[in-house]
Amino acid sequence: MRRFAPQSRLRKPGARRYAHQAVFLGFVLCFMSTVSGTVMHYQFNLQAPYDFVSLPKLLGVPGGILLTFGAGALAYLKTRAEKYLGNARVRGGEMAFVLIFGLAGLAGLVLYAATGKGAVGLLLAVHLGTVLALFLTLPYSKLVHGFYRFAALLRDAQTNRIRYTLTIVVTHEPKQKIAP
Repeated sequence: MRRFAPQSRLRKPGARRYAHQAVFLGFVLCFMSTVSGTVMHYQFNLQAPYDFVSLPKLLGVPGGILLTFGAGALAYLKTRAEKYLGNARVRGGEMAFVLIFGLAGLAGLVLYAATGKGAVGLLLAVHLGTVLALFLTLPYSKLVHGFYRFAALLRDAQTNRIRYTLTIVVTHEPKQKIAP
């Protein structure tokens, strides 16, 4: 059974790949922003909100933009994709997961825009709720496949290294000394 649409049916062949890359890079930047904010808070006793020229903002704002637009592009492309390319039973869950990614990024950007206003508490709760929902649904999504694939590749590399080492040890023959 054919799993991919012919090249002529795709509107922009690289659009899906670029959207995936935007989501991935946005997620990594947002995660690094969160880690840097945590270090600044607990190690250096610097309280939020931070200035725009600080590590959490310099990483989080572009990360949120990439995450939001990448997830929006993936959702759009998923609605335009050929129906036979995916499994109809999981289509709704996949779309919900993509939208949670986009909502987490959008909520973070809205939270940044509302800094200093009265709605910050409510927006912080919404942002943290979407991030929590994202991480709670992570083990049940296709994204966990990357971790399993990495573990399988690591295990295969270890097995091949052991097999290669055993092959060298077993097949190594000492040089014979030539009599004078």
